[in-house]
Amino acid sequence: FLTESLPLHSPCPEQGMGDEFNLMDHSDLYILDFSPNLKTLCKIAVIQYSLDQSALPHDIRWELAAMTTNSNISRPIFSSHG
Repeated sequence: FLTESLPLHSPCPEQGMGDEFNLMDHSDLYILDFSPNLKTLCKIAVIQYSLDQSALPHDIRWELAAMTTNSNISRPIFSSHG
């Protein structure tokens, strides 16, 4: 099965954090693509085999970066409950 990690954002439960949108990153969400298209398969191959991306169009390089870059839109929430 092919999985692609995509960030999902929701309103943050902590009010008053000072952030403009108060979003929380749910980085543990995985989307299972049981029928990937050729474009997705090619992007996965570029990442998996560390192929040169310099000749690719800008939008494809941006999509590859989005697939491999960690999201850091929210700060971790530390729970005081055991």
